Amino acid sequence: MKLKSVFRPSIWRALLAGTSDALIQSNVLPEEARPRLMRARGATVGESTTLAAGLQVSSPEKISIGRDCYINNGCVLQGEGGIQIGDRVGFGRSVSIITITHVIGPPEQRGGPMDIKPVQIGDGSWLGSNVVVLPGVTIGSGVVISAGTVVNENIPDNVLYDGSIRPEHQDLPL
Repeated sequence: MKLKSVFRPSIWRALLAGTSDALIQSNVLPEEARPRLMRARGATVGESTTLAAGLQVSSPEKISIGRDCYINNGCVLQGEGGIQIGDRVGFGRSVSIITITHVIGPPEQRGGPMDIKPVQIGDGSWLGSNVVVLPGVTIGSGVVISAGTVVNENIPDNVLYDGSIRPEHQDLPL
């Protein structure tokens, strides 16, 4: 077996992607190196942006983060649908930006086909710890999202949003 046939370019790309993902999440890598590594993976990351340890990223080539942002420990950026984060945006710990969901299917299999939608977050917004932003949501500029909130609707500029105040439920079709 030839060594060259085992290590194809696609394998090297996969190894590099896996290694860089591990480094981005690691405490070993200094914070100032994470934006450079994200840029090397295809993301747009503005100047003076901090990416803390524990960041989990998929499809970085579809992620754009503005300047002077702070993405705290343990955040998840699921980039498949595209994520645009404005300038001076702050994330508390363990914020999740989700761009993939599934259409609700019939009773035999509720998780239907994938539904991929982008997420946008405006300049100067702040998302508290454990916020989850669902696919297709646009958060305006100057918005504060309370810790623990699940954001499932568009939020206009300059509002405080706390989605945990009024829990609701909806019956599923049979």
